[in-house]
Amino acid sequence: MPTAELKKQISIFLPVSDWRALRQEAARQQVPITELCRRWIVPEISKLPSPVTIKSSREMPAVQNTR
Repeated sequence: MPTAELKKQISIFLPVSDWRALRQEAARQQVPITELCRRWIVPEISKLPSPVTIKSSREMPAVQNTR
């Protein structure tokens, strides 16, 4: 049985006027604000380079102070 992909939540702060416009558009489309944002974000995410595996601090080379 395939495992569901883990998900993460993001939060952003908008001026109230922008939030109201977003809420109005979501209501017009009869979808939650979250779904409206997802529809707008997903096409842009697909344009980003593939994610790089983040190395743990033990695997990363030490950073030297050059001062």
